[in-house]
Amino acid sequence: MPWKLILIDLWSASKHTEDFNNNRGRILNQRVQLIAAVMAVLSLLWIPIDYVALSAEQFSQVLWVRLVWVAGFLLFAFGWRGKRRSLLKGYLRLWLIVALFAVSYFYLWVYVFDPAVQDDFSAGYSFLPYIAITILAVFPLTLLETGLAILVVVLFVLGADLQSSSLLELSIWIKLWFLGVVSVMMFWASASQLHGLMALYREATRDTVTGLINRRLTLSELDRVRQKLLSRGMSGAVLFADLDRFKKINDEYGHLNGDRVLRDFSNVAVNIHPALTVVGRFGGEEFLMLMEQVEADEVMEIAELLNRTIRERLVTGLDGEQIRYSTSIGVAEFVEGEAQELLLERADSALYAAKGAGRDCSILAARPTL
Repeated sequence: MPWKLILIDLWSASKHTEDFNNNRGRILNQRVQLIAAVMAVLSLLWIPIDYVALSAEQFSQVLWVRLVWVAGFLLFAFGWRGKRRSLLKGYLRLWLIVALFAVSYFYLWVYVFDPAVQDDFSAGYSFLPYIAITILAVFPLTLLETGLAILVVVLFVLGADLQSSSLLELSIWIKLWFLGVVSVMMFWASASQLHGLMALYREATRDTVTGLINRRLTLSELDRVRQKLLSRGMSGAVLFADLDRFKKINDEYGHLNGDRVLRDFSNVAVNIHPALTVVGRFGGEEFLMLMEQVEADEVMEIAELLNRTIRERLVTGLDGEQIRYSTSIGVAEFVEGEAQELLLERADSALYAAKGAGRDCSILAARPTL
C-alpha cells in the first residue's frame, strides 16, 4: 500500500471496516482483561510491602489507593459485560486503566508524599506515569488513540508537579523529556502492532488475484448491510455475477490472461456506480455485490449498465491479444424477514435464469411470499 494510505489507517479508525474494528476490539478486550487481572493480583501482593516501608499515616493513605486499584482492575477484568468484540469498550477499558494510574500519581504526590523529600521507596511511585504509558505497547492502537492516552498522563503529571514547582524548573522539563522519549517508543510499538494486525487481516480477507474482499468477509458485509438497511426501512439488493464461458477464456488465452479478465471485471464493478458499496469475489469467476438505497428499477438499470460496460471492454493479454468477455447477473432485493441463505438462493436462481436466457444479461428474482 502507498505510505499515504498506511498513515491514514494508522492515524485513526475512521476508515477501518466494521469487521476489522470488531476483530481489533476483541483483541483489545482480551488483553485489557488479562493485564487488569495481573495488576489486581500485584496490587494486593504489594500491600504488605507498603506496610513495612511506609509510615503509619502514609500507609493508610496509600492503602486506599491500592484498594481502589484492586477494585478497578477487577472491574476491568471480570465486570463490564457485553459485546466482547466492541472496539469502543476495549479502548475505554484501556483508557480507564491509564487514567487510574495518572490520577493515582496526582493524588500521591500532591497529598501523600513530599516531592522535596524523596526516599528510595516513595520515589518508586514516581514511575507510575511511565508504567501507564508503557502499557500501551501491548495494544494495537492508532496514533490518535495512543496520543489521547498519553495526553491524559502528561496533564496529570504536570498538574501534580506544578503544585510544588514552577514550570521553569529544570526538573519538570527533564521529566517531560523522559516522558516524551517513552511516548515516542510507545507510538512506534502500538502503531507497529496495528500495522502488523492490518497486514494479517488483509491477507486473511483479500482475494490475491483481484484485491477484492473474499467470500467470508463478503457474506459478513452482506449480513451487516442488510440488517442496517432493513432496520431503517431502506431498500437494497444483492447482485450475483458470473463471467460467461470463463473456462473457455482460460483454455484459449491461458490462466494468467484469465486473471487479467478477473481483475478487469473487479475494477469495473468497484467503480460502476456509487450505490454499489460492496464487491467481493465469491469464488472462481463468481462475484457478489451489494447495493444500498436503490429501488428495483434502479437496480436493474445499474445491473444492465454493468452488462453493457463489460460487453464493450477489451482486455489486453500478455502477448497483446484482445480479449472480449461478458457477464450474467442475478439480482435479488432485500426483503424483511427473509433469511440470508434464501436471499442468496434467489439471486443464484436468477443468475442461472440469466445463463439460460442466453447469457450477457441481468434477471431480477421474484420477491418471496413470507
